[in-house]
Amino acid sequence: MVLEWNGGKPPDPDAHGALSITRLVTTICGFQMHLRQSLEADLNCMCYRMRKSTPEARVEFPKGHTDLYLIEIGELENGLRIVVAEGILGAPSPINFDDIDLGQGRPIEITEQSRKFELIWDEYVAYVVRSESYWQAEENQPPVKDQLERRYNSAFLDFLSKTTFANDDYPGPLQHWSLNTLNHCVDVVSTQPPHIKLITAEGS
Repeated sequence: MVLEWNGGKPPDPDAHGALSITRLVTTICGFQMHLRQSLEADLNCMCYRMRKSTPEARVEFPKGHTDLYLIEIGELENGLRIVVAEGILGAPSPINFDDIDLGQGRPIEITEQSRKFELIWDEYVAYVVRSESYWQAEENQPPVKDQLERRYNSAFLDFLSKTTFANDDYPGPLQHWSLNTLNHCVDVVSTQPPHIKLITAEGS
């Protein structure tokens, strides 16, 4: 924005007019920055919704035990995005620990052949990430059968009932989704299941 003085006696630089112009320019710059950030957030959210809205994008998450790594986690506008990659068995190699020969083992690696799954919750109440090293089974909970599954009457739901005002009336019936990977355990509470998409190595 350009401000131009049209005739008359130039204003005193020390007068209130100069101060007002400075404030006006500062306000406009701040508004432009806020508008740009808002538009970028809306565009990112729109792109993700377009990607998940195509019929071919919707896939079923692998059932049973699958070696998965958590490789991305981040927030959308009111939503959550997670990407996991499938681990592939590598070539056998010797294992030595403290000068003790433990034979051979095969590393679990992410390769070009690894499938990658994108999970998107349009909105969420809360999520938490734990190191898999500290995981322990909850009392009165069935054994884990799938890497991604819904949990009922869990300790996490009980925690949220005591620390938030979210309940089945607002924002709606709550669902606890548990995602277990080789190194991380992720728990998400939302009112809906995630949208799941199989993505390529290039992320398309």
